[in-house]
Amino acid sequence: MVVVFLFVRMDLLRARIATAIALFSAILFLVGGILGSVHHLYFTGTSLAVLATVATFRGSEVVSLMFINFEASQNQERTNNTWEKGYSAGKGRF
Repeated sequence: MVVVFLFVRMDLLRARIATAIALFSAILFLVGGILGSVHHLYFTGTSLAVLATVATFRGSEVVSLMFINFEASQNQERTNNTWEKGYSAGKGRF
């Protein structure tokens, strides 16, 4: 969520897309956390198929970060955004 906030402030993400990504990330963390806790049942004899399915949910939490970085890089290339120059010259918005 902090990365999304910073990218919006640097004009690398639009607020509408950032909101959608933040909600998607929260849903992934919730589902991944609940279903991902099943991997603690390894020593109780849980089948390999269940553990593999749960590991997929647990590993999908980084997908939202991938979406954020992809969208920010595409937006920077598309708009020819030069936010780095403004911040290095002391003209930042913070």
